[in-house]
Amino acid sequence: MDELVNGIFKPASVHAFQHIMRRLQLQECDAVVLGCAGIPLLMNETNSPLPILDSARLLARGMRSGPQPCRRAHLTTHPYSACGRRWQC
Repeated sequence: MDELVNGIFKPASVHAFQHIMRRLQLQECDAVVLGCAGIPLLMNETNSPLPILDSARLLARGMRSGPQPCRRAHLTTHPYSACGRRWQC
């Protein structure tokens, strides 16, 4: 993965990720979370065999739209609220 830091995108790396994603697909995986900031530089909607969720992009969208009140009734607190207080999420 050091190649991504240097802007090098090797076909072998793309194939390795595709192979892993195909194995997950065979195990009935519905989508893949790209949790490392560098992976979306290598994998995207056009070369992934599964739908992808880019965690950095989702976080940026969430921050852009601002905090939203949670409608779920479980006990975890959400660290970001409009007033600065924590609320049930």
